[in-house]
Amino acid sequence: MAAETTPEVRILPTLWTGVATSTSWGVTSLHHPEYHLHAELEPEWRNVVDFPLTMEVLRQSGRNLELLFMTGNHESRAVGTLLSDGTAMVVADATSSTRWEIKGDRMTGMRTVHDKPEASGEMRFGSGVIELQAST
Repeated sequence: MAAETTPEVRILPTLWTGVATSTSWGVTSLHHPEYHLHAELEPEWRNVVDFPLTMEVLRQSGRNLELLFMTGNHESRAVGTLLSDGTAMVVADATSSTRWEIKGDRMTGMRTVHDKPEASGEMRFGSGVIELQAST
């Protein structure tokens, strides 16, 4: 019987930069460029096109990741898990989850967000696409 081999785990580059596009009912994320202006308003249709986003891999232990997402107005930590072949990962933070497809030095994330700010008590939700490229 042949011995099983464990596939090599892909080590991700540390820094990824790109853009995010979101559509939401209410402002759902501290990363949203208008969060400080509109977070407590009544929920309504909102969309934001192409705001810059940076992802830093703070720590990688095998397939498990600790990440930092940064925009011009906010930073947030998240955790992620890579698929065994390194072609995809799933990431979660306090209010959202994102499924990422990884192709070489590019990554595309499809994100969903759910939040209920204490001040308004009204549910807010959104979706978005994030496109990143590894920095060299």
